[in-house]
Amino acid sequence: MLKKSINRREFALGIGASALASTFSLSSMKLLASTDLESSTLKIHTKALAHFVSAGTDKDGKHYIIILDNLGAQTAKLSVPARAHQVAVNPLNNELAVAARRPGTYLMIVDSSQGKILQEIQPEPGLHFYGHSVYSEDGRFLFTTENHIESGEGRIFVRDALSNYRVVRSFSSFGIGPHELRIHPDKKTLIVANGGILTHPDTGRAKLNLDTMSPSLVYISIESGQLIEQRKLPENLNQLSIRHIDVNSKGDTAIAMQYQGDKTDNVPLIALHQQGKPMKMLWAPEYINRKLKNYCGSVCFNKSGSIFAVTAPRGNTITIWDSVNAEFICNLDCLDVCGISQSGKDGFTFSNGLGKLYQFDLKQALLKQTYQDKTISWDNHLSLI
Repeated sequence: MLKKSINRREFALGIGASALASTFSLSSMKLLASTDLESSTLKIHTKALAHFVSAGTDKDGKHYIIILDNLGAQTAKLSVPARAHQVAVNPLNNELAVAARRPGTYLMIVDSSQGKILQEIQPEPGLHFYGHSVYSEDGRFLFTTENHIESGEGRIFVRDALSNYRVVRSFSSFGIGPHELRIHPDKKTLIVANGGILTHPDTGRAKLNLDTMSPSLVYISIESGQLIEQRKLPENLNQLSIRHIDVNSKGDTAIAMQYQGDKTDNVPLIALHQQGKPMKMLWAPEYINRKLKNYCGSVCFNKSGSIFAVTAPRGNTITIWDSVNAEFICNLDCLDVCGISQSGKDGFTFSNGLGKLYQFDLKQALLKQTYQDKTISWDNHLSLI
């Protein structure tokens, strides 16, 4: 049975989901800025727009890392050799780690304050990057998801940020195709999304094992590299690739997935998990779930951790979820939307392939365009500096 009910109870922060649902159309959302702009770049100066960084590609196919200041102006536009994916932010200094899109062959370290590339890191022989990295809570170590090409095994590499990012150790991801990873709030555990899809650089991004996929969410000891917990999906959902995750301060992990099976199948694409408990598969109303087109692009909790958002770029849709009650709240229409970051006290900022940024304020229940650069198509992820 599909879950079609929408939460009407008061959720965290004192915002009524019923109020949100009455403000939004569940299939459309009014944008508070014109989409027919004469200039190539729109800047709506507002202190609410924090420093952001994202990968982007211009109309000539050239790839960049772009940093925006808190007034919506570009402070740096750095050329990279191939398409980048996600940018990790060091919590203690100005450094950023820019991971190439899988199968990636570079990891750039960027000084965000000076707007310059400090270092380019190549993967160890026989491996390639998988698009994501994350810094330890103290900023000392950088963890990257990687693929051992010969065996197809997923690996996690640990690099010392205070020692020129040299590799200090590595361990298994306990699955194939590790993608996004996060630090658990206990600061001792790494959470890894193993997408389950086998690839090989000789065949580019081709998916080589769709019939035998085995995606998983795993918890790994940072100290020992040993597996603490592994959660797999039901056997009939083995083609549901666990790709992107975020974790809140309570240790709830929000999961955004991409289905590799028949396009006509209607499957849950979003889940919640808390360590030691079963995974909760979440359903939007059926017509919205189908609108996602079996592909979620990014997931992010708001600052309080009580709400999370998931983007679906192929479906031109954002879904908003109540993590306390594990329920769907509403959806917002937004063309080619994929990147998400926290914004302000309660909201989110979204990026899309049309060079636009949007802010969503939970209390005001508004999705507002705040920036556009018509020369750039933002990539999959948006990071808050």
